[in-house]
Amino acid sequence: MSELGAVLFDMDGTLVDTEGLWWRTTEEVADGLGHALTDADAPEVVGRAVEDTAAHLVRAAGAGDAATVAAELTENFFRKVEAGAPMRPGAMGLLTELAAQGVPFALVSASP
Repeated sequence: MSELGAVLFDMDGTLVDTEGLWWRTTEEVADGLGHALTDADAPEVVGRAVEDTAAHLVRAAGAGDAATVAAELTENFFRKVEAGAPMRPGAMGLLTELAAQGVPFALVSASP
């Protein structure tokens, strides 16, 4: 491992599993708008910018303001993450070993 110059990680799905938290957040906000989220919504919700998801929910529900919905999604999601985003199996061990070997590592993610 000492030959590594550095390790760069994407966050979601690599170090932590936040996709489930994002889906639950989006379900809750969609419900509040009167839209029941289904698998058909996934392409507009998963892996998209919060603004894209908010715009989709406003279109699907026929109600709400995209900027307000985006703010609600962000606030509710951050609250869930702060309460505890589950680490992926082996992630903590890998980070611990990289640190022990003096290998620098960083997140390079589009996630906020």
